[in-house]
Amino acid sequence: MRKKNLVVLIPIGLFVLNFILKFLYIDAQSIAGDEPFSIFHAQLNVSSIIEQLKKGNNPPLFEIILHYWIGVFGISTTSVRFLPLLFSSLNVLFIYKIGKSFFNLRVAIVASLLFTFSNYHIFFSHECRVYSLFALLTTISMYAFFKIQQEGTNRIKYLTLMTLSNILLIFSHYFGFWVIFIQFFLALVFKSNRKQLLKYYSIGILILIVAYIPMWRTFFERFFLSSSEGTWLKAPKDLGSLYFMLWEFSNKPIATIVSILLLIASIVKFFIKKDYKSLYTYQSNIWIITWFFLPFLLMFTISFKVPMFHDRYLIYLSIAFYILLAICVDYILPQFKYKYILDAILLIMFIVTFNPNVDNQRHVRETVEKVKELKDDHTLVIISPYFFMPNFTYYYNQDYFKLVNQEIPYQAMDHKLQSENIYAVYGIKQITEEKLNQYNKVVFLDAAADFANPNNNIRNTLNSKYRRTDKFFFYEIFNVVVFEK
Repeated sequence: MRKKNLVVLIPIGLFVLNFILKFLYIDAQSIAGDEPFSIFHAQLNVSSIIEQLKKGNNPPLFEIILHYWIGVFGISTTSVRFLPLLFSSLNVLFIYKIGKSFFNLRVAIVASLLFTFSNYHIFFSHECRVYSLFALLTTISMYAFFKIQQEGTNRIKYLTLMTLSNILLIFSHYFGFWVIFIQFFLALVFKSNRKQLLKYYSIGILILIVAYIPMWRTFFERFFLSSSEGTWLKAPKDLGSLYFMLWEFSNKPIATIVSILLLIASIVKFFIKKDYKSLYTYQSNIWIITWFFLPFLLMFTISFKVPMFHDRYLIYLSIAFYILLAICVDYILPQFKYKYILDAILLIMFIVTFNPNVDNQRHVRETVEKVKELKDDHTLVIISPYFFMPNFTYYYNQDYFKLVNQEIPYQAMDHKLQSENIYAVYGIKQITEEKLNQYNKVVFLDAAADFANPNNNIRNTLNSKYRRTDKFFFYEIFNVVVFEK
């Protein structure tokens, strides 16, 4: 009875630990990056959310969930980030279930703790974006997929869970199709129960295809547009990109090296012992290996042609990385007592490099406060690029941020800012010569304007009409420059 209670208490304890660690600094970093985009658009009605997000690379599920969430709890930093924090904390329960169901209790606990003390997942639990939901749905889907392959399980139950998870996955992020691809590949690989697996999996795929009918056209349009015109991402330079991605998953170089050594030692032992048949004997090992390495290496290779090898887009396979490390310890040291020594070394590397307050490198709050300090009624404020406007407004005046237009979302907010002589622009041509000549003082908030539009010509024009009297830098990309006649 005591052992049974312990098995129940362990996952609860892991969830509570995740929740506490991730809640500690939930509002320490500024709302930044793409967070204002999600928060602002979540204020639209659901039909407008769907319509507006068709224009970009974001399926609408997260913003729709956030729409109802902020309708109850508001748009404070703590409120909007509580949702991804909750998704991330729940994820540890399914990581534990995969480890416990298909390996052993030790693998379940070690993998769960590696996830818990991952700076990478702390970061995404503090970002009001889809990624922690993407990771959670992936883990649930893979758990259900693995259960379908177990003899004696209620396959209809897990087919339902897998299908529902996969539908939600591709409505949350287009890269959810990678998860479906991994599962299809695994269903084909194992000859022993291939026919039965494909039967169940095909049913799930058919339901998914029908459920995704409203999105197929948008999906293919975005896919071909990104493939032909590219994105803001750059292609990897060399194999070093693989190492730096493992570094992202492993907190610091010292933990990364330990993780890589574990992987290498397992591979070396595998080929020395010629354990080829064991992959089919212990199918759960190859499930995790495939979940991690197949998309990791494929996305890296494809990225030389169509860049996609980016930390947030790989979050769905990072879960497999932590489970894989725990499995490697089992494989390298089958002797009971030595496993715990290696486990301890690995966990200590993660714990000592753990940072519960990961800097998002976008200090927007401080930047906007400086602009407010410098501005008076006779000052023209220029913000560039234009799409930084919601981020600026979130800290400048949340009443303005709450103003939405269902068809032209930023219009009302933009008009309010302009009424206070604040102009968000892509380039200087959006401000008339007459407007520039009206002011003796200009404050320019440069939020990587040259990156968004190299031909914005803002600084050149201001330098020709004014003299620069002050400049303030806010880590990592924000410059506030003061010009006076």
